[in-house]
Amino acid sequence: MKRPMIAAITALAASTGQAQALSCVRPDVARSFLEAVHSGRSNAVVHGRVSLDTGLLPRRNPLSPNDMPPRTRIPGRLEGRSLGKAGFTAEFDAPLSVDILCQGPWCGSVSPNVPQLLFVEKTGEGFVLAAEPCGQFQFPQPTPDQLKTVRFCMRGAACRPQADY
Repeated sequence: MKRPMIAAITALAASTGQAQALSCVRPDVARSFLEAVHSGRSNAVVHGRVSLDTGLLPRRNPLSPNDMPPRTRIPGRLEGRSLGKAGFTAEFDAPLSVDILCQGPWCGSVSPNVPQLLFVEKTGEGFVLAAEPCGQFQFPQPTPDQLKTVRFCMRGAACRPQADY
C-alpha cells in the first residue's frame, strides 16, 4: 500500500513542478551590432582581451543553485583595437566594468585573457560589458568571418543576422 502512495505523490509533485529553462537566441555578431546601434546608447566594438580578478566572479552555492545575485559588477581592463570605418585600427586600452548578470541559476561569464569581440557601452562612469547569460555581446575567440561581418556592418554594408535555429 505504501508503494502506490509514494508513486502517486512523486507523480503529482513532478506534474505540478514548473520546469524552467533559459531560452536564448544563438549569438550572432550582425544581430549584436544592430542591437547596439539601435539601443540609443553609446557603444564601442572592441577586438581585444579582458583582464580581471576571477576570484570576484559569482560562485554558485551547490545547496541553493538558484540563489544567485542578479548582478555582480567586477572591475577590469580591456586592451585591444576598436572598430571604426577602416576596421579595427584604433588602439583601445581602458578600465572596464564587467556586469555579470544572472537570471535564476543562469549567469553570464567572461573569459579573461582570451581574444574576444566585445560590444561595450560607454557610460559616464566608463566602459561597461554586460555579460548576460545568453552571451549576445561577447564572442570569445571570434572567427575571421565574425570579424569580417562586423567590419561590413560598420561600413554600412548589408548587416544581416543569420537565421535563428
